[in-house]
Parts: sequence; C-alpha cells; structure tokens
Amino acid sequence: MMPLVRAFLAELEGRLGGAQGLAAVGGAGRSYALAALLGERDGAAAIVVPSQAAGLKLHGFLRALLGEAKAPLWLPAPDADPYEGLPGHPGIMAQRAAALSLLATSARPSVLVTAESLLYRVPRPGWWKSCLITIEEEQALDRREFRTALWRLGYRQVDQVGEPGEAAFRGGIVDLFSPLENLPVRIELFGDEVDSLRFFDPASQHSLGAVGRPLLVPPLSEAVRDDALVENVRARLAGTGEFGALRLEGLSSVGSYPSLAVEVRQDREFFGTLREFLPSAQWAFWEPSQVRDQAKSTLDGWRSSFEARQRPPFLDPERLFMGLGELEALLQDPRTVRFSGGAGEGVPTERAPLYPGEPYRLLAHIKDRVAQGYRCLALLQGQGTLDRLAEMALAEDLPLLREAPADGVLPPGLYGALAAAEEGVVFPGLGWMTITEREIFGRGRALPEARVQRREAFFTGLRDLKAGDPVVHLEHGVGLYQGIETLVREGLREDYLVLAYQGDSRLLVPVQRMDLVQKYAGPEGYVPPLDRLGGTTWKKTKEKVRRAVKEIAGDLLKLYAQRKTVEGHRFGPDGEWQAEFEAQFPFDLTPDQARAVEEVKADMESVKPMDRLVCGDVGFGKTEVALRAAFKAVADGLQVAVLCPTTVLALQHMERFSERFAPFPVRVAMLSRFVPAADQKRVAAAASAGEIDVLIGTHRILSKDVVMPRLGLLVVDEEQRFGVAHKEKIKQLKTKVDVLTLTATPIPRTLQMGLSGILDMSLIQTPPKDRLSIQTSVQPFDPELVKAAIRREMARGGQVYFVHNKVETIAGAARRIQEWVPEAKVTVAHGQMGEKALEEVMIAFFHGQYDVLVSTAIIENGVDLPRANTLLVENAHAMGLTQLYQLRGRIGRSDVPAYAYLFTPPGLALKGDAERRLETLREFSELGAGFRVAAVDLELRGAGNLLGAEQSGHMASVGFELYLRMLEEAVSEAKGEAVAPVVRCEMNLGLDLAVPVEYMEEMHQRLEFYRKLSLAATEADVDRLAEELQDRFGPAPDKVLAMLEAVRLRLRAERLGIRSVAARKGTLAISFDPSVPWDPTRLVRFLSRRPGVHLNPAGSLEVGLAGGESSVQLLGSLLEAVRPSAEAWG
Repeated sequence: MMPLVRAFLAELEGRLGGAQGLAAVGGAGRSYALAALLGERDGAAAIVVPSQAAGLKLHGFLRALLGEAKAPLWLPAPDADPYEGLPGHPGIMAQRAAALSLLATSARPSVLVTAESLLYRVPRPGWWKSCLITIEEEQALDRREFRTALWRLGYRQVDQVGEPGEAAFRGGIVDLFSPLENLPVRIELFGDEVDSLRFFDPASQHSLGAVGRPLLVPPLSEAVRDDALVENVRARLAGTGEFGALRLEGLSSVGSYPSLAVEVRQDREFFGTLREFLPSAQWAFWEPSQVRDQAKSTLDGWRSSFEARQRPPFLDPERLFMGLGELEALLQDPRTVRFSGGAGEGVPTERAPLYPGEPYRLLAHIKDRVAQGYRCLALLQGQGTLDRLAEMALAEDLPLLREAPADGVLPPGLYGALAAAEEGVVFPGLGWMTITEREIFGRGRALPEARVQRREAFFTGLRDLKAGDPVVHLEHGVGLYQGIETLVREGLREDYLVLAYQGDSRLLVPVQRMDLVQKYAGPEGYVPPLDRLGGTTWKKTKEKVRRAVKEIAGDLLKLYAQRKTVEGHRFGPDGEWQAEFEAQFPFDLTPDQARAVEEVKADMESVKPMDRLVCGDVGFGKTEVALRAAFKAVADGLQVAVLCPTTVLALQHMERFSERFAPFPVRVAMLSRFVPAADQKRVAAAASAGEIDVLIGTHRILSKDVVMPRLGLLVVDEEQRFGVAHKEKIKQLKTKVDVLTLTATPIPRTLQMGLSGILDMSLIQTPPKDRLSIQTSVQPFDPELVKAAIRREMARGGQVYFVHNKVETIAGAARRIQEWVPEAKVTVAHGQMGEKALEEVMIAFFHGQYDVLVSTAIIENGVDLPRANTLLVENAHAMGLTQLYQLRGRIGRSDVPAYAYLFTPPGLALKGDAERRLETLREFSELGAGFRVAAVDLELRGAGNLLGAEQSGHMASVGFELYLRMLEEAVSEAKGEAVAPVVRCEMNLGLDLAVPVEYMEEMHQRLEFYRKLSLAATEADVDRLAEELQDRFGPAPDKVLAMLEAVRLRLRAERLGIRSVAARKGTLAISFDPSVPWDPTRLVRFLSRRPGVHLNPAGSLEVGLAGGESSVQLLGSLLEAVRPSAEAWG
C-alpha cells in the first residue's frame, strides 16, 4: 500500500472509530470506508456482495488502494447452473481453487465473495492444506511422485508450458504454471533435489530470473479425487435410472471428479461452507438486502432447475448448498458490518465536483478547498495523467505532493498517487476529498490486470511436423516428411530426415543440413503437388517466383520513391493539448502500440506524405493509434476523414471518437446511409465549409458533394474490403494527404521486416490487457446444451452467436432457438439479405436489442462486441479451420469467460478426410496444431491483401517461408544492397550426430534443435542455443556439446574459405575455395610442426591426427593458428 493512501485510510478509520463507525459512511464514501476497514486490520475478513459485476468493481478498487498483499482474495461463483451439466470455465475454476488454497493456509486471510458463491459447499480447509504442494530450493523431489501428484491436482501435462495449470517434464527440468503466479516457473533438479526455481517467459520459453521464495502449487479445481468419495457417489447413482447410468458412463470415460461436479457436493464429510475457512473473520455485507434477495433468487432458480430436470433426491439443493437460514444468521450477527446504500448515519459524504475537460477549473476548486483546510488526494490510473496533473497544478501555484510526511500527518494540500479509483468523494466533516479521472475527464475506467504473454499462436518452425506433412527442400522441392531415421556407421549414430517424393523416391537429409528443409505453409485445404527428385519442375517454379518477387519489389520501391518526392503538410511537434489528450487514456500503451504511435507521429512530422499500415487484431489498440494521429492533425488546424467499409464499423468509430474528443473543442460527425438525408446534406455542407474537424463514415464520404478543404489526414479501416472504384479514389487521396490504414487481418512480422524500407508498416501483436481464455469444446449437437449455453450467457447480460451456415434453413434454425429459449430476443443475418437490411440487423445487435444472432459465417470482422461471449456453431465439421478460427475470434474480447461450442451431427460416423478434420477440430479446441494452421492461413491472406492476389499463388507454389525469404532477397537487391553468396562448408568430423532421447524426449523438440543449429549464422547464435538448452533441458551431454562445437568450427572454417572438412582414418582432409584470398603463411607455419601432412590428388590437404587427438581438437587448433586477427571469430 502506498504511504499516502495508508495515511488517508488510517485517518479515516481513526476518525470514524472502528468497523461499525465505518459502516455508517454512506453514498460515494462506502468503498473508501471498506478500504479503511481492511487496510487497518491484520485479521481475517469476508465481504459479501450481491453480484459478480459489483464484486469485480469493488475488488479492482480495493486492489488499487490497498495493494495485492492487503486486498481481499476474489472468489467468483462457478459460472454455470449446477444442474444443467455445462462444464465450468477452467479459468474461473482455477481462480476459485487458488483463492480457497490461500484461505485454507491463511496465506491471505481476507476474501471478497458473491452471494451465489457463498452458497456453494466446497472441500473443507483440511483437504486444501493436504493438497497444497510447496517447492523450494534444496528440498528433495521425486520426479515420478511429483508427476502423479500434479495429475491428482488436475494439472495438464504438455510439451511446452504456456497457460496456468500446465506442466512439462524434460529430464531434470520441470516447467510448471501455478495459478498463484503471474508467470510459469522452471524447476531444475540435481538428482532428486531442487537445484533452482526461476520464472520463464511462456512465449520465448527463456528464463527470466530467480523466484527467490517457495513455490506454492494448489489444486486446479474443487475436484476431490478421493476413491472413497467417488465410490460413495457411484453407489448413490446406481439406482437413479438413465441419469445415473449416463453420469457413471461419464465417470468411466473421464476417470476423474469433473464429470461429477454436482454429485460430490452432497458429501458433508468432504464439503462444508466458506465459514469454516474463516472461523474468526470480520464479516461485512455490501447492500445486505440485495445480497439476501440475490441468494433467494439463486436458490429458487436451482430448485426449479433440479425439479425440471428430475434429478435424484440426494441432489436436492438443500443438501448441496448453504440455506437461507444460515445466511440470515450470519447477516443478523451483531459483529457483522452492513454497508447499505443510504446516505449514511451521521457521516455525510458528497460526490466530488465534475469538471470534465476543464482541468484548470477543477484545480481552482481544489485550491479553494485546500485554503479551507482540505487534503485532496488525486487517485489516477496512469503515470502520464498524474505527471500532467502535476504540471498543470504547478502552473496554478498548487504543488502536487507524492510522498507522505515521516509522521504520517498530512497538512492541507494536493496529493497524488496511482490507483484505479472510479469516482471521487468529499468527506466534509473530515476535511478530505479524492478526485479521479472521472472528475477530470468525465469518465473512469478500471485498470486492467497485468498481462501474461501467452504462448505464440502462429506458425512456429517444425513444432507441428508429423509424418505425411508436406515440406519444402530448397534444392529438391516439395516432398512428404516421413519421420527421422537413425543410421549407424562405424559405431557412430546420425539422424536423418526422410522425405518422400514423386515416384516413391526417398531423400535422406542429414540433420546438419536441416537449414535446407522447411515445413510447407500454404492456404488451408491446398495440397501442393510433389516434385520429382532430379526433375526440372522445381527449378522452373523457383525461377518463376523469383521473377515475380523481383518485379513486385521493384514496383514497391518505385512507388515508395515517388511518394518521397512529393511534399505534403509537415505537422508540428506535440503541443500541450496533445499531452492532455493522451493523458486521458487510462491504460499504459503496450510496447507495440507505443512504437506504432511514435512511427505515425514521425511520419506526420516529416515533409513527405504519410502512407502507413497499422495491423493488429480487434481490441489490440489500433484505434488508439488513429485517435492520437487524428487529434494531432486537428490540433494543427487540419481536418480528418475516417473511412470505414460498413456502417457498423463507422458507428463504432463514431462512438469512440466522440467520447475521447468530448472534453475538447473538436467537432465530430458521421456520414452513412443510416443518417437521414437532410442531416447528410447538412453534414456534407458543414464538412465542405471546414466546420467539421473529424468526419467518420462509409464510402459516402468519398462522394462528390463532400469536399474537405483542410483535409490533412485520411484514416482508412480495412481498405481491402472496399470496391475497385473506391480504392481508386483512396489512391488519388494518398498523393495529397497523410494516410493511415488500419487492418485486423494478421500480417507476419517476417513480411514486415522483409519489406522494411519500401513499405511503412506497424504491427500491434500484443493484446493490451489479459483476458480469460476461450473455453472451446467439440461435441455432438445437443438441444439441452444449446438452451443451457444461451441462458447462461443471458443471465450475465451477454449476447450469443449461433452459426448455422445454410441460408435455405437458417429461418428454421432461428425458430428452433426461439422455441427452446422463449425469453430470448432472436434475430437472423446472412449474406443473401440486402446490404441495408443486414446492416440494420448488425447495428441492432451491436446496440443490444437482441440476445441471439443466428447467422451464417459472415459475423463481421473488425467489430468489437464485448458483450457477445458465447459462440455456438452447428455442423462445425463441414467448415474450414480458418472460418472457425475467425468465428472464434469474435468472442472473448472482454474480461468475462467466453465459450465456443463446435457441434457435429449426433451419431455421425466420420471416415477419411472428415474424420481427420474432426481430429483437427479437437486439436483446434486445445489451441493446438489446428489453431496454428488457421493462423497461418490468415497470415497468408494478409500477405495476399498487401502484395496482390497473384502473389498468393506464388506463395502456395513454394510455401510461405521460402516465398518470404525470396522476397527479402529481392527487396535487398532492388535497394541496391549486396546479397552475399552463401558459402557452406561441408563438414564430417566423425561425430555422433543424434541427440540422446533421454535428454530431449519429444521428436519435434529435437527437430527444432537440429534446425536452429543448422541455421546458426554466427557463433553468438550457437552460444544462445547452448544457453537455451541449458535453461530448458538442463546440462547438455558431451555428444550435444560436441555438436555445438562442430558448428562453431564450421562457421570459422567458412570465414576462411574452407569448402569441406572430412575425417578419414586418422587424418583430416581439408579443401579450400581458391576464390577466397587469405595469407597461407600462418598455415604453413602450423603444418611445419606436424608430421604426416600431404596434398592428395583431389587438391585436398590431409593432416594426420596425433596420438589421442580428436578431429575436433585438430581442426580447432588449425583454425586458431591461421586466424588472421584476434577479432576474426567475432
């Protein structure tokens, strides 16, 4: 807790006289009173709120004021009706398990809980204590027992850890992501002892630093995997007819507790109430009457659900949940603190005064209050906002103080601290007031939680390579990967990639030449034809693509050069208003966002017209980049046009621009066909007269009657979705004004780097805030599940997408949904509707007028609908992975759990391709290979949009990776940069070239190591790879160390023009490239000291090995002797 906040809360608690006095605070001061109660307590406390929304809001406030250590734990309710049979979201279950583990062990003594969550019976504290695993350095840890223990706690074993609840075992290394940590932890063992604990980055897999304390590993859910408990439930289910039979079948197939999520709670030996965790806690109820009503409503709903589904008597809600009597007794306990919503009993509070967009008026008000003896505490969410307020306050002779005096007594004045408070409050009797962003800018928003960088979703080398997959050999073309074959020659093992080609030909590629092999990445569903070994087709294909990329590189360079010769408006540096505008943004920019903003501003401040593409998924922060650019243009006295392909996107931009520009004298207007004709005419005239600063709209703003005389910036959203005529008009504008183009279609960073210097592009690939992952499941279509999923989403105020991809029967699908869920407002959207009718439906759904949108696979890309968080897809097996990937991306855009259900027809027997497709769907549901295949397909589309449709065909013919490499070479050549020829030294030092399986168990990990090793271009690359091996797999065995050293020697040999090195029966044969000039005197001096040196007829130098000398040692000594300088090896 910050000292300033501590001083404020301590005084508040002291002046009001303890818990009951704080409860007397009413109105806007209640949150601060609760923070004071918790901040000054060392004992346990439990706060009960009516709803999830109220709990999240209050929890965010308390965390901001009190800090992580003092804030209560958050215990959300399971997010499903316990009788419906829907699985709980794993993120929610992990949150509950983490909170209950910490409560049981008293590691964190306070909790914030909803009325519904309080009703649930949970495993008793003793079970959580017995399950919690503590790991610290120098403790004994049996690998086999630890693996079993993690399985019992619900952890998933994977090959690469990236999400909470995952674990990976690799020799003496165990990677583990505990839900109590923000980052996964790498446990390194020395024998059976923990040698070190260190955090690592889940994206790069590289270690970040020591943990420095014991690691706590809690259960992942309330899943009591106890044989006696399960047998008890089996006995109870045995006589309950079809329901019991289905549940027992589920238990047999799953083999663990989750299939009995409801049934086990009836066992009072294992399950009790939350009060058992907090026997001496201070209980506080937030809006007691609402808590009581919500609890009754929840129990009534469960009772109805229990009766409607005719569940067995032993599952009666009275047995599974806390009753209203227990709740009422807790409410009426004289020690319980009750925070009601009234004005307070003798502790008056007032809302802080609002001066949105007028910070100097607010500061004048504060100055008056300070003169009256008030202490004003500014609680602001961003450092930039706090710094800006300090600057403005100093100009008003009102210094902003950021530190508390040593004695903790704060004299009258203005103080400032970082905290995500949503509204300010005045305590007239205490001489205290607080202000937030709401009072300064007219709004307040919760600060997002720190994001854990998720596992890289896009194509990652050879991670997913499996037998039968197409690969590209740079010299021989497209073949099929068939696996790795280990050959033993003269006692030495070497691994080879086996590739199959046309005509049953096979090619064995030694792993040291893995640099020649790439996994084929092409459009989804496209099967590339196999090449013939020794044929001419591949050579012709490569030459055709090389000519094409050379042409497009030349064209792009020519366009770039032309643009640089045109002079445009040179925008001035940022002014005071720009800083004020940017300080409004309540979040810290992600690194990608900050870079994009800097690049855009640099373009605008240049005399050359800007033409920059900003690429990033919906919600990643492109709009903030556009907003800052637009404000900069308006501040320079110029107009801005924002062009959108659809009315829905235009409407969304209109709302965001209007909200952000509201505190400033900026006039924002919209033009689209949904604006009445008379208003369109008025807006067009005003824009043409220069009276509109920012004009947002569809292609309507390109009409002849709209002429913006001071147009300085054009923002184009999703340019590829406009027609040819509109694109031509945009092209004409690009020669005159600065243009910023936004797209949500992913573009690979490798393509951005390849086009560096001829195309200005900014990629935003880091999400700005953490989100719960999307819970995705693949299962046979079940009307009961559809009803339950829709009702669950509606119960939390959300919306549902139901995808039925046949226009002919979509009306019937919508009728079924309406019959199944009569209370839902259902609407239909499909591609054969008129454009205006379709947009009307989308706008109505955007505004929340409907609960369920039944549509074909046209759900609009680019529209941000944070309330839509459930997706139901009928006949998912018949859809492409990329379609499903895009549909799935339409949900999960907020901090609430999102669900995607991919349904297949019940009883459908799938064979061949359909069966493989379904298997891929299952991989997709686990963010596995299918997910990455779809991501690659989208990247290909993004590249095609950027470079032209013809290039998409060239990408398909040689594979994406080789195409990008050829494009990069062509761009370098077009820019006049020398492309150095690749000189490869063929080396055979008689080494064992197979990584031991016991060191690296997974085949794809060995493949990736071989590939990285063969692609190493410098010794620094080899050193980094050695560090990665040590970090991820533990100390490397001698064979692997020898492989690394051999690559270092190869790189040195190549620098000296050595073409080949071969170990032959006690000698080393070395041949040199005659075209590489170097001084042979050092070599002669070295060889003169060695016997058995001669030149063979093939022109190779043969040097005999001395007694006990290895080929690696001899080559190392020779290269060191002929090294031209101390710096030669880098």
